[in-house]
Amino acid sequence: LPELEALSIEQVVARAIDEHRRKSGVNVRFSPSMANLLPGVDAAHKIALYRVTKEALHNAWTHSGVNEAAITLNASDGWLYLTISDPGTGFDPNLVDTHTSLGLRGMRERIELLAGQLSVESRPGAGTVVAARVPYEQKVT
Repeated sequence: LPELEALSIEQVVARAIDEHRRKSGVNVRFSPSMANLLPGVDAAHKIALYRVTKEALHNAWTHSGVNEAAITLNASDGWLYLTISDPGTGFDPNLVDTHTSLGLRGMRERIELLAGQLSVESRPGAGTVVAARVPYEQKVT
């Protein structure tokens, strides 16, 4: 995804959201905070957060039973935080087989390759929150 390199991290997430909106018609509220003030986020971080955003939105659209989601993006104390939530049907994460559920496994692996952490909080009837946290060091341009 070389076209992401010239974009800010906020623009990268917004692009993933726009692509998903066009495909699904889902209403996604996006609340970036401070992310646009982070110049020099490297391509690996941009690609990982782009892919996590797309996968989490796809999962929400496919499995949640709702037509809406919310995304926050912020940075604090050397970390980038991305949260994707939906108020849908939810599920029990303990019952998901990560050998067959490649989407969740792929999101986790992408984030862990950057020394980050991914959490999935959900329960039946209570929606789902996917939260990614990756360390961020501003590279000098």
